[in-house]
Amino acid sequence: MNVEWGYAVALVVAGVIAIGVALSNRQRQAYNGGSPLMLFLLGLSWWSFTYALFWLRVPGPTTFFWLDLTYIGVLIVPTALFWFTLQFTGRGRYLTGLSLLLLLIVPVLTLVLLWTDPLHGLFFGGKRVAGQGVIFEGGFGFYANLVYGYGLVLVAVGFLVQALRQARDLYRSQIFAVLAGISIPILTNVLSLLGVTPFPNLDLTPFTFTVTGIIFAYALFRLGLLDIVPIARHTLVEQMSDSLVVLDAQDRVVDMNPAAFALLGVEGREAIGQPGSALFGAWPQLNALLLQMRPASQELLLGSDSERTVELQISPLYDQAGAFEGRLIVIRDITQRVIVERQLREQIAENEELQAQLREQSIRDPLTGVFNRRYLEESLRRELANAQRKNEPLSLVMLDIDLFKSFNDTYGHAVGDQVLQALGRTLNENTRTGDIVCRYGGDEFVVVFPGATAETARIRIDECRQAFAQLPIEIQGQQIHSTISAGVTSYPADSEDVDSLLNSADRALYQAKQMGKNLTVILPR
Repeated sequence: MNVEWGYAVALVVAGVIAIGVALSNRQRQAYNGGSPLMLFLLGLSWWSFTYALFWLRVPGPTTFFWLDLTYIGVLIVPTALFWFTLQFTGRGRYLTGLSLLLLLIVPVLTLVLLWTDPLHGLFFGGKRVAGQGVIFEGGFGFYANLVYGYGLVLVAVGFLVQALRQARDLYRSQIFAVLAGISIPILTNVLSLLGVTPFPNLDLTPFTFTVTGIIFAYALFRLGLLDIVPIARHTLVEQMSDSLVVLDAQDRVVDMNPAAFALLGVEGREAIGQPGSALFGAWPQLNALLLQMRPASQELLLGSDSERTVELQISPLYDQAGAFEGRLIVIRDITQRVIVERQLREQIAENEELQAQLREQSIRDPLTGVFNRRYLEESLRRELANAQRKNEPLSLVMLDIDLFKSFNDTYGHAVGDQVLQALGRTLNENTRTGDIVCRYGGDEFVVVFPGATAETARIRIDECRQAFAQLPIEIQGQQIHSTISAGVTSYPADSEDVDSLLNSADRALYQAKQMGKNLTVILPR
């Protein structure tokens, strides 16, 4: 009896440990694998507690009541463990409603056969003995459950081993811990079934699964199990919006993700195994890139009439020994980016054109089309500084329309505006590109001649004066003519600064008026 009490106490301790780990995992239930791990630990605690009640000889409705209840935990543990492994190794997508239903069929049938065994003997096969704490043989239902449970666990171990081969660093430690936690009860159970056990009438499986719970607790708190999990290929590749194609060393297609199938318009059975040149036959530029052994990138249009643009990135793949294994091709749809960039360039061009128009409007006289006084102040200082730096001459002419007030008084301001416009056109047409023609104010104009002496400026402005005098201006059905007077000054002969140049040109203009108008005058030195 003391031995049985010792078994019971050990089982209670095992159940408490399982419950404790389950409660500590409660906040991680929302993580990938958290729910099945919680179910696994709860099933383990149920197994331990009900098995403890059996060894305590607590009376039940039937002789084998508590042992029969342990089978609820016995069936939960491998199923939950398999479920956890699928999620932990990135295969959770296989857990659909139908697959979960299939997983539950064997456990439910097992419980039905177990609890109705006295009617048919299909589970225990008549080999059950009162007081026996462990069963090593039975009927069809017993062996079917045995195959089912071990089958799930072995498949789970296979998934974990495969994940271990691909994992690195911390993830390897996590998988090692999970594998160790699963292997201990498996080994113990196998030895028990083979009769290699120090306690012939005691099922050690719940004890060893408690060790599994402790190892899982270590993985939870020290290795970040469920907190830090590797992202599976399904998440990284299958759900990517970018198209991925993998070619082997012979440029044959060995892998593609769904985005690539959709982009290239092929089925998996058709694409896998065929040459990359056949898959990308519509893109001869890509076939040329495949001949290179270094990373490459290029933008391509999909079809001659298509607005769809993709960016291709090709990266060579090498094994750990440095041998060439193939290529990874990433195809990214950048159509929207290209459209936005084109629209942005167009907008920038429009803005620059608008700015140029606004700039032009700000420096132009709206009536005559020549530069305004503001531009004269900017440009004259610049041209004078340039002449001083290069030691070159610069001449300035100030002119106005003779008897302009009479035009306005006789014909009105509208006619006066026509005369001003005609003079502006004449000055623009009879000066060089580098000369600066400005309306100074009213009917006064200023022309700057960079690099010209006073005499050269006089000759040029005389050509303008004569052309304007001969220009007929249509006014109310009749032609009239007008004249201008001009005064010329220059740097460095007459003035050294902007204000002096303007004052000197104004005095020369005044003298031209005094001398009879329709003249060009240079002040005597």
